Amino acid sequence: MKQIIFSLFSTVQPRMVRLFRLLGRLLLNTDRSERQRVLATVRQWINAGISYFQHRLSAFKIKKTAHYSHIIVIVSLPLLSGFFLYLEHVTHYEFLLHAAAIPLEILVGAILVEQYLAVSEKVRRARQLMLIKSCLFRTELRTLYLTNFGALDYPKISLFGISEAGVDQLKAWLLEVDNARYRSSEAMEAVVMEYVNAYPAFNRFLEWAISNDFERIFHDMIMLMHYIHDAQLFKSLHPDEMFISKALENPELMQRTQTVLTDGLKSFLKFCIELKESEPDVFSMLMDDFQASDRLKLEPQKFGTLR
Repeated sequence: MKQIIFSLFSTVQPRMVRLFRLLGRLLLNTDRSERQRVLATVRQWINAGISYFQHRLSAFKIKKTAHYSHIIVIVSLPLLSGFFLYLEHVTHYEFLLHAAAIPLEILVGAILVEQYLAVSEKVRRARQLMLIKSCLFRTELRTLYLTNFGALDYPKISLFGISEAGVDQLKAWLLEVDNARYRSSEAMEAVVMEYVNAYPAFNRFLEWAISNDFERIFHDMIMLMHYIHDAQLFKSLHPDEMFISKALENPELMQRTQTVLTDGLKSFLKFCIELKESEPDVFSMLMDDFQASDRLKLEPQKFGTLR
C-alpha cells in the first residue's frame, strides 16, 4: 500500500503543479477560447487520473480491487468538485464553477451509468443462463437425470415428488444428496455412461461459459470433462469391463465418481429451487417434459442392491 501511495503521489504531484499554473493563467486571462481549452484540459486530466489510479491498484493485485477503486473514485470526484468550489469562493472567479461541474459530469456519465449498465447486463446474462440450462435439462441431459435419480437408493427422490414438492422439501433433499447412496454398481455404471453420452452437450455448455465469462461454470465443466475423458479412455481400453469396478478399487477415483454424480443431482435440485421461486411456469414445463419421458418408458430400469 505504501508503494501505491508513493507511486500515485509522485505521478499526481507534477500534474497538480501544472493544473495550478493553468488556473493561475486563467485567472489573468478572460479570453473565451482560452477558457474552453483549459476546461477541456482539466477534463482530460481528471479522466486520465481516474484511469491511472485504477490501473495502479490492479497492478498491485489488491483484494477486491474493482470494488474498492470504484468506491474511492466515486468519493474523490465530489471532493474534487468541492475543491474547485472552494477556489471559486476564495477567488470569486466564475470559470471555476464550470471546472467544479466536470467531476460531477464524470461521476454521473462515466461511473453511475456504467454501473447501471453492468447490473443490467448481469441480470440479462443470468436469465440467459437460466434459459440455456432449462433447454439442456429438457433435451440432451434429460436421460442423464432420469437415470441418475432412478439409480438412487437414498434419498428417495422421484420426478413426481420433485414436481409436487415445495421449496423447503427441495432444499432438504439438496442437503441429503451429500450422503447419497446408489442401488448397485450397475446403477452407478449406467449413470457414468450417460455422462459419457452427454459429452457433446457439456462441451457446448463449456464453450458458452467461456464466451460469456462465467468462470465458476468454466471450472465446473473442466473438472467434469476431465472425469468423462477418464471414463471414455477406460471403456476404450476395456470395453467389456465396468468403469465402476475400477473405481471401487481406487478410493480417489471412487470419490471423484461420487462427487460427479451427486453434483449432478444437486445442480438439478438447485435449478428446480431457482425456477420454483422465480420462474414457476418454466419449472412446470421442465417437469412436464420429464414426466412425459417417464410415461414413454424412458426412465431407466430398476436396479438391484449395491454390492
